[in-house]
Amino acid sequence: MKRILQVVAVAGLLIAGYIHLSLYFDGYRSVPIANLGRSFIANAVSATIIAIALLFGLARPRRSLRIVADAAALAWAVGSLGALRLSRTSFGIFGFQEVGWQPAPEVALVVASVSIVLVCVAADLVLAWRRRA
Repeated sequence: MKRILQVVAVAGLLIAGYIHLSLYFDGYRSVPIANLGRSFIANAVSATIIAIALLFGLARPRRSLRIVADAAALAWAVGSLGALRLSRTSFGIFGFQEVGWQPAPEVALVVASVSIVLVCVAADLVLAWRRRA
């Protein structure tokens, strides 16, 4: 079960990272707020690094590595959803505001893939905790 959860989490990370990278090249790099474009690149790179760590944990199962990788994935997912939500507020993120589910369908795909990461990693951590207890 833990392998399935981790593989699905890796897929969610890579999908969300790819979408962020694609959005960067499709126009967010042109937004005059420099940190906005950088945050899309940072999200894509961090998603890839965390996905590699999760895969490495599958290949060489070490409890400490798996917990660290799961914690990183959990923090990444919460941060990604938080930033997305913040970008839809009246003050925006880095002063940049989006409205609703735009750009579509990318926002819906990111919300779905990041939510999948969040659920899979949280379930994996709970299962690991139960096995230990």
